Amino acid sequence: MVVLFGPGCARSLSLEGHWVGQATVVGRPGADPDIIRSAGKVDLTIAPNGRFTLFSDGLPHRGSVEYLTTGATLHFEETLDRADITPDSARVSAKGSEKLEYVHGSETVELNRLRESNPPPTH
Repeated sequence: MVVLFGPGCARSLSLEGHWVGQATVVGRPGADPDIIRSAGKVDLTIAPNGRFTLFSDGLPHRGSVEYLTTGATLHFEETLDRADITPDSARVSAKGSEKLEYVHGSETVELNRLRESNPPPTH
């Protein structure tokens, strides 16, 4: 859980972690379903240091997270390991502790928290 303090307010969000979802992609008739599924994959990891990695639209992105009262804005800084020339961002909103709503442009995708099947032991 992240607790952030800003001017005159306190926010508590639990957005850190690994999130996955599937955007709707319509392919041409006869298109390989694995390629269509890969093109629609949304895979987001939000790290405790306020950074994210995202695989969306078939491309890897990296950037910074700006926490808001009801979610966060993802500021894209790199795509394909190159600095982004045109500023771009996406929004995520918490929908309970296990779901996020990811919005980029006109696309909205529901993301589910991915839990590790074998978490490391705690001592």
